[in-house]
Amino acid sequence: MDDAEETVTLRRLSDTDLAAGSWTESRLGDPDPGGGPAVDAAVGLASLSFIAAAIRRRTRFWCLAGVLGLLLGAGLYVVHPPKVVATTDILLELGPSEDLNTAIQTDAALATSRPVADAALKKLGLNESTSAFLNSYTATGVTNRLLQIAVSASSPSESVRRANALAQAFLAFRNQQLLAYQNLTVSPLEQEVNANKTRVAALQAQFDQLTGLTSRTPEQSQQLTSVTAQLNNARATLSVLVQNARSTQQSVTSATNAAVRGSHIINPGSAVVKSRVKAAIIYAVTGMLGFLFIGIAIVAVTALVSDKLRRRDDVAQALGVPVRLSTGRVRPRRARTLAAASQPEILRITGHLASLLPDDAAEPAEPAEPAGHRAAALAVVPTDRPEIPALAVVALAVARAGQGERVILADLMPGAPAARLLGVRAPGLHQATADGQQLTVYVAEPGTIPPSGPLRPAGEQTAAAELNAAWASSGLLLSLVHLDPMLGAGHLVSWAPGAAVLVTAGQSTWTRVQAVGEMIRLGGAQLVSAILLGADKGDESLGLTHGPADLYGAPYAPAASLYANGLASSANGRPAKAPHASPASPASEAAPASPAAPASPGSATPGPAGTGAGQVPPPAPQ
Repeated sequence: MDDAEETVTLRRLSDTDLAAGSWTESRLGDPDPGGGPAVDAAVGLASLSFIAAAIRRRTRFWCLAGVLGLLLGAGLYVVHPPKVVATTDILLELGPSEDLNTAIQTDAALATSRPVADAALKKLGLNESTSAFLNSYTATGVTNRLLQIAVSASSPSESVRRANALAQAFLAFRNQQLLAYQNLTVSPLEQEVNANKTRVAALQAQFDQLTGLTSRTPEQSQQLTSVTAQLNNARATLSVLVQNARSTQQSVTSATNAAVRGSHIINPGSAVVKSRVKAAIIYAVTGMLGFLFIGIAIVAVTALVSDKLRRRDDVAQALGVPVRLSTGRVRPRRARTLAAASQPEILRITGHLASLLPDDAAEPAEPAEPAGHRAAALAVVPTDRPEIPALAVVALAVARAGQGERVILADLMPGAPAARLLGVRAPGLHQATADGQQLTVYVAEPGTIPPSGPLRPAGEQTAAAELNAAWASSGLLLSLVHLDPMLGAGHLVSWAPGAAVLVTAGQSTWTRVQAVGEMIRLGGAQLVSAILLGADKGDESLGLTHGPADLYGAPYAPAASLYANGLASSANGRPAKAPHASPASPASEAAPASPAAPASPGSATPGPAGTGAGQVPPPAPQ
């Protein structure tokens, strides 16, 4: 929810507050102590609009996937172009004893047999394997007597050459099979005729021997009668066999000769030439569509299984505070120089952070303080990438320094991204100049425990003496703070009583964001605002919390700036500028407005007359 004018009433937590909010009484995941609903990490429901938003958000990814598929499809066409197909048609005459309905299937099987393929390869003079060659052509029965052979090759001429060779090899092999069938049919008959001729010759020899005797015994006469009968029967059988053999041989030979002479190629091999441009387009478009589908599927599945927060409501529920500002996408690479501070989204973040600070022009100085001097502090806590928060903090520091304030910028992040924008890299306290404005920059020692800041009372000071001295003469302390669950946030309150959390959409998990919010509260600081960077355009949630109380029972009420709620205390023990509210009481009401004064130039949006942007006038002196 973008609202630069909505404010919160803040108070500094006392020891009693901390004791009441101990881990023994209130744990993460417990229901809200005020009776509100328990925080649910799955409040964002997956829907078609959610998936559509994820697809729109990752447009570059699946578009690149489509381009990759387009290039791969085109490359595949270049490396392995489509084969050119040539076809030849063979008219077949039925052989002896062939069935008209099944003969064409037999012929198709013969055409795709290894003997035919071997004969064609030998005729073509190719060194290709028989299996590969068999896979390069097909034989299909167009009708009961028409066989079509289709051969694919790298060029039209080669495919035609192979088709003709295959047709000739098939016809030669089929003729061999027909002749072999003829031989198998006639040979047994000839063998049977020859056997009967031999038997007739043997009986004829016995008959001649018996009839040549001048005198016969009764037994020889009886034997002659038997041989004569057998000879007559054998001659009759031989005559029938010879007649049948001649008839069968004539019919089989006639049918075989007709099949051999009648089977021929009616359509020599001809290539089916297709447009190469059309083929290339088909390859490229197919690859593009396939990879587009894969890319969109990856985006949809990733969005469904991801536990990264994107919606304003999810971030607000995880942190326990409303999302008071959400911005469009800002690329971190463009936030590495101070020149990027002029981007509209960076200006919005800077203006919102400025609305959380006091407006010197709108608040009179206390008698004990120098005129125009107001000490205030704010911590900015990024949950993920620190580049954009660092740029916003630096831009705010430069703007406030341009208004005449003495500003300390403390960079407690690993790598010191804010200090690097100002040219400071070494740990310690340094003076830096940006846009003609003088800033005091503090960089923490790398690899050490988080250092203590200058906001603790004088008797509890552990900060460096030079940092305390700089703070004593400064009016604003801006801190960029990194929170580690292993180290906690006990040091945060020594740098600022209140903190604003910046969350980048799709970068932090629910657990991480919730841990940051709880660490801020457990450290004794006030979580005053949440900012969502890179919010989705289709996110229709408002980013409001739904519990009446936070972890410690502090009531929620829209109120004013940090300065108006006791966040101007410093190391010298100056009192807060607003009374503390007890844990059980409602938020303290702001005092009546002071006389009208012009709004501060550093404020984000003009507020009501007599106040700074986003703040309530301080209470009357007591």
